[in-house]
Amino acid sequence: MRRYLLSGVALAGVMACPAWAQPMGDGAVSEVIVTARKRDERLQEIPAAGSVLTADRLRELGGVTDLRNFTTLLPGVALVDNDSVNSEFAIRGAGQAGRNVNADSAIALLRNGAQVTGGNIGGRGFARMDMFDVGQIEVLRGAQGSLYGANAVGGVISVVSQEPRPTFEAGLEAGYNFNKEGVDLIGVVNVPINEVLALRVGVDVTEQYGGRVYNTFRKEYIDGGDYRGVRAALAFTPDERFKVVAMIDLSRLDDPTGGQVDVQRRLYPAIPETFDYQSQAEGNTKARLRQNIANGSLSIKADLGFADLSSTTNVRWRDSNAVADDDGRFPGAPLLSNGQPNIAGGATCRTNNCYSTVADQVNVFYQEVRLNGEGGALTWAAGVDFRALSDTYTVVNYGRVQGATPIPPAYAILDSDNRTFGAFGTSSYRIAPTLTAEASLRWTQDEKKLFGGLSSGAPVKGSIPPRERTFVNWTYGGSLSWQPNSRLNLYARFATGFRAGGYNRDFGTSNALPGNPATPLAYDEESTTAYEAGVKYDASRAIQVTAAVFRTDYRDVLVSDTGTRFAAQGGGAFIYLDNLGDAKATGVEVELNGRLAVPGVGGRLVYTLAGTWIDSTLDSQIATIDGNKLNGTPDFALTASGTYSRTIVGEIEGFLNAAYKGEWDGYYNISNLQRRDTNRSLQLRAGVRHGTKWEVALKASNVLNQRYEFLYGAGFLVATPGPEYVLQFRSRF
Repeated sequence: MRRYLLSGVALAGVMACPAWAQPMGDGAVSEVIVTARKRDERLQEIPAAGSVLTADRLRELGGVTDLRNFTTLLPGVALVDNDSVNSEFAIRGAGQAGRNVNADSAIALLRNGAQVTGGNIGGRGFARMDMFDVGQIEVLRGAQGSLYGANAVGGVISVVSQEPRPTFEAGLEAGYNFNKEGVDLIGVVNVPINEVLALRVGVDVTEQYGGRVYNTFRKEYIDGGDYRGVRAALAFTPDERFKVVAMIDLSRLDDPTGGQVDVQRRLYPAIPETFDYQSQAEGNTKARLRQNIANGSLSIKADLGFADLSSTTNVRWRDSNAVADDDGRFPGAPLLSNGQPNIAGGATCRTNNCYSTVADQVNVFYQEVRLNGEGGALTWAAGVDFRALSDTYTVVNYGRVQGATPIPPAYAILDSDNRTFGAFGTSSYRIAPTLTAEASLRWTQDEKKLFGGLSSGAPVKGSIPPRERTFVNWTYGGSLSWQPNSRLNLYARFATGFRAGGYNRDFGTSNALPGNPATPLAYDEESTTAYEAGVKYDASRAIQVTAAVFRTDYRDVLVSDTGTRFAAQGGGAFIYLDNLGDAKATGVEVELNGRLAVPGVGGRLVYTLAGTWIDSTLDSQIATIDGNKLNGTPDFALTASGTYSRTIVGEIEGFLNAAYKGEWDGYYNISNLQRRDTNRSLQLRAGVRHGTKWEVALKASNVLNQRYEFLYGAGFLVATPGPEYVLQFRSRF
């Protein structure tokens, strides 16, 4: 149950708190113990491709700054980027739901064993506080539906928070962001109260006064943000057979909601071509997101003699309020070079005074009770879980016109109520000293209800009749692994998974399908069968190799595309989901990890090098998309990270770490008309430290200044920002 204490704090402007553990040891990555499969096991022994970022490794790499940085560090994980809390992950082609944030994720996201995501705004990724004071990040690639049910089509990402421990330690970090004139302060304190109680508290504060994107109309920087987060955890350990950990988080976020950049650079005849719309904006509406999150969890672990009992309870409340500028310009602005008044919003926004307000209130409850046991050659686990999600989502569109006639504010009010019941069992049996077989089975029932209203002029509920759907699924999986010694694991596995059906958030007509049909209010479930064969070889401390080939077959695959809202709902583009046929995705993954002494110059190097190739094909009765690739995932991705460190004098050590992620090819939409832009992201961090007592470093993000585009719409795109520089100081007491 014990994990190393993390009392260091994250780098400036971050979402994670890198470990203030002892200097990195010589243990191999394959020796790491992971829990993502609901039991403690060595990564080397798991018959599935996976990656781990330990607390030590996070510290060496500078921690996790945001979801972009998160995917930079994790092999085989891509980001469906939305430049906001609505970004989501994609693994092995699963995740092509795109930005339809009312849908279930294709990746199971866990915080301390509980599924904490769901809902609309911020419901498809980790919140910043989830990444604070992290002990370990675990990723299992490939379907895990027999353990987690829905949301595990592509795999599992598990974040494990540090727990209180019976020693006093404290850490503090201060940082200065040169680009955003931001100040960051993060601290963690661990205090043993007595022999059985320990307390751990932490704070995470960000204040940004400047920015990199300047609004020429409002005369202010618009991309700076503020954040407040606090955590308290209490551990009760009367003996080695019983442990209770209670944890509560409170956080408040004030962040920009993103910007828009014209494909043709939105050049005016009177403005020189050097006008950079990747660092300037001109919308008259202040676009912001304000989000409050409260999260409480209770973990109970008990040794019953015949088995270990685990209970995980989690409650999350998330309240989000956003304002968006829907046309990207201001009243009275001159026409664009193409003669249009704006880059978004269409004809109904010709006055350039369109904006929207969005409110989202979400409550998520999760409970799991599990038994783990072993006897002789048999290891087993069995449990039940329950998840309840309620969400009230409200959108109001203002400023539209029909010709010269103003359109009254259009409202969309959606109330959803989802319940998930599950029961699962898994077992592993050692057939021979070197041969192990596994089998798992899960029953899941998803109940989804929707009640909402659409209107123009007044918020009237009831225009959409209440709807209710129930989905029942049996998912199963199995594997066979051959381990002639502790260093080699050859395995083959298969698994099934699904994403439950549900309801689209917006309604209108399709932009891409022939005849522009009405988009569906409801969509059906998607089911998958995944196959994988792989090898894990721990050659030495200098190199550990993981390689896998895989195939995933989709039935009634859920695909996202764009539509246009009906005029009564204010018009404008939206993302919707539909079952558009069957599909298959095949690919290869290779990952190398190691640590070694550097000959000649001395010092040591810790590295990760990984590559992923994916090919996918859609089999659809719609001729215009039949044979196309699934959207949302790059065809090829390369991940590389490394840290070089060397003693300078005495206990003073210098270090340099680098993290690189490259993504090539693929498409943004299922019509395959918009290719993914090439992404080449490089992060560098260099500094000096005195053991674990103090550290000074300079971190540079997006060093290559790759301003790649990641979100396309009708006539506009959104691009990533330029380089960012942060000075950091850490100290441990």
